[in-house]
Amino acid sequence: FWDARSGSKPVGVCNVGFGELYCVDWNAEDSNLVAIGSHSGHPILIFDRRTMKAGQPLHSLSLHSETVSCLRWRPGVVGELVSGGDDGRVVIWDITRRNTDVARVKDHPKDPSKPLDPCVVFQHSAHRGSVE
Repeated sequence: FWDARSGSKPVGVCNVGFGELYCVDWNAEDSNLVAIGSHSGHPILIFDRRTMKAGQPLHSLSLHSETVSCLRWRPGVVGELVSGGDDGRVVIWDITRRNTDVARVKDHPKDPSKPLDPCVVFQHSAHRGSVE
């Protein structure tokens, strides 16, 4: 990532560990947070620019089985974002729930024996229209 005010050197580098990135969204409520969506089989990664020099994500959100094609942070709320994927799934995430004792739902779409990520607030499957 580059800051045009700081010259030609990057201010942070994200280690995503894979190729194509399909969507990126900065959090308007906390300018330190950026969400990155990519191609099939890879999680949504959340980076904090204050710790970006280490190159590791703050959070890794896995639920989509195909390419994540759209990400948007919820206006007015620091930790919530929505993602849409080519798998027809729309997911609302709340990263502030990562380290809480939120009850886990036993309906993980990839493996029903695994609990769903506690950051999942809502999911809708089989959505094939545009997500605006």
